[in-house]
Parts: sequence; C-alpha cells; structure tokens
Amino acid sequence: MHQLPFGAKMTEKLFRKVEAQHRSSGTDCAWSFVWGSPSRFLGFRSVSWVLTTIPKTQAEPERLFIVAGIPFYISYEVEPLVGDQVFDWDDKEGVVSYENEAA
Repeated sequence: MHQLPFGAKMTEKLFRKVEAQHRSSGTDCAWSFVWGSPSRFLGFRSVSWVLTTIPKTQAEPERLFIVAGIPFYISYEVEPLVGDQVFDWDDKEGVVSYENEAA
C-alpha cells in the first residue's frame, strides 16, 4: 500500500500500473486523479475516477507530491474527495476507490 496525500492510499496493483506508464510518459508529467469523468461501461453511462497525466508546468508546485519517486498532482477541487480513500485498479472498471477502514 502506498500513502498518498490527505490520508488517501493506493494499492500495489494500481501503483504498478502507474509506474509502468510513468516510465513511458517521461518526467515532465504528473499523475492526477480526476472525479466525474463520464465513461461508458457495458452500455451504462457512469461517473467515476480517472487517473490521467498533466504537464508539471500546468500544476501549482505546492499541489505536486512525490510518491515512491512518481509525481502526483492533487487539485484543490479533488482534495476533499480523496481523503481517506483507497485507490485500486479493477480490470473491468479501471480506477476505483473505497473508504479506508483504518482511517
């Protein structure tokens, strides 16, 4: 389990996926959790988490956090939503989260 800012955590499974993608995306990007991106899954429209990259030049420096050598950007808008969440990877749904029971 990897500790993220604001009490959030990331499972090893999701971290390994990010780590593999990070090696190919270069060092000028940071990973960012986005809430509310519409997606289609099995014909149903849903709203869910997405983990995407943004150029570091577009991120406020105080919102960049390094986790095990990988930069993450947590926006002011998303900060209240990530607290005490555990982020994981589901092979069917992508990035999912659940409340950290140890919080």
